Amino acid sequence: MTRALKLEIEAAVVLALLGVRLLCLAQSLAAQTPSPSSGMVSSTSPGPITWCGGNDASANCNTVAQTSATTSPLSPSCSNSKCETFTLTVGAANATDIVKIGISWVNPANDFDLHVFDSNGAQIASSAGGAPGSTEQVTIPAAAGTYSVKVLFYTVAADNYKGTATLVSGPSARTATYVSGGITFSPNVTVKAPVAARDGEPSNRTDKQGNAYVSGIRGVPAGVDLWFFDLNPANIGTFDPQMRKPKYRGQSDSFPLSDVADVGADGGGDVDLAVGFQLPGNPFSTVPNLTAVSLVAANISSSRSQDRGVTFQKDPAASAIPADDRQWIEALGGDVVFLLYRAPIPATGLFVQTSIDGGFTFPPTAISAVRVSGTTPGYISVDQTSQMVYAAHSSSTAMFVSRAQFNSGTPLLPMNFLSSTVDNTTSHRHLFDVVKVGKNGTVYACWSDDKNIYLAHSLDQGKTWSQKVQVNNPSFSVTTRIGGTDTVKTNLFPW
Repeated sequence: MTRALKLEIEAAVVLALLGVRLLCLAQSLAAQTPSPSSGMVSSTSPGPITWCGGNDASANCNTVAQTSATTSPLSPSCSNSKCETFTLTVGAANATDIVKIGISWVNPANDFDLHVFDSNGAQIASSAGGAPGSTEQVTIPAAAGTYSVKVLFYTVAADNYKGTATLVSGPSARTATYVSGGITFSPNVTVKAPVAARDGEPSNRTDKQGNAYVSGIRGVPAGVDLWFFDLNPANIGTFDPQMRKPKYRGQSDSFPLSDVADVGADGGGDVDLAVGFQLPGNPFSTVPNLTAVSLVAANISSSRSQDRGVTFQKDPAASAIPADDRQWIEALGGDVVFLLYRAPIPATGLFVQTSIDGGFTFPPTAISAVRVSGTTPGYISVDQTSQMVYAAHSSSTAMFVSRAQFNSGTPLLPMNFLSSTVDNTTSHRHLFDVVKVGKNGTVYACWSDDKNIYLAHSLDQGKTWSQKVQVNNPSFSVTTRIGGTDTVKTNLFPW
């Protein structure tokens, strides 16, 4: 099981530990000390250095079995959970060196979390996957200084952990080659919906048959609008390569008034689209699924079309957790769709729900936790070959990509998301930090710091990341309205 159902799926574990937890609550909240309590890595002494939990001085970390559980499953921290702190000093190192920090334990049913803080108390890295699992790992730049490596006991019964830290050579620096021109676009065509004064925050998708869809929001509770373009050259008479002839498909999230359960049931707060990469399991459908999700705020509505957006089957309450924000979706194969969202607002827990019928329904049991607090969702992407699911999310100072392996044999079981830090050298959470995976499995991350656009990539399924490279040309200039030139210094919304 994963962090996804901490309140429900891990309830049995929490109840089993309740008696023990009440007896040792004072100890759980007290400062704990691993053995040894500190260590140092540098270029001359790269390690690995090791430590053991629970004041255990043995070499194998197996002689002291500890039991504890957090008292705050949705917002665990060292103020409400048992934590042990190892003080790590990083000495002189090369500018591109990094420090790999990890913990491991014996029983995969247990759940330890790993957090790293700098000398100012700011969290710079974390790994907080759920059970089953027996490791957590993070990577930080080898900047000289003192760091607090905190191990949080989320739900642990009769187990212990071993910590390691190693200084290694980091990824090579990157230099961009900036190329001007080469990409041209046709003139804009305005899509219009009946009655609506305007649509904003658009989303668009095109499937492998050339069915192209564009959607925009009217705002809650007015819903979203959908248009269709035919980009299939085989369709003589309707083929529209310049996208000149939008066909209005109506509102994918509209419902009869008799089905409206609350104000804004139609949605319209945010919209995202996904298209199937194969034909759906429905033998009567000859086009890939189109899935649309619309934000109601109280929940998220979902709808599925198997006839190019002409008609939809609809679910007015797709999200298992109420009070939601900024949903994203992506498809796998023909019928699987993953829904990423933040809930409950104003908290910042991130969750993924799985649909196996093209987004028509999202069973509430098929929910996985990406991170229980502290970050904003950026985007979701799926490797169509390996079936690895990637979710981007960020704090104000760092970008993370969490990954989970989808199992088509047990599609409605929660997935186990593991997190890696992509970057903590610029500011983040400037809406949105994006992840995308290519056909060859390379994972790309892109973000803005309100000034520049940066890109990093991973060749090992998001475990480690390259150095960032600046995408925008720092010398790029534009002509002003009065005939002068200005260098562009503000770059936003990478995608």
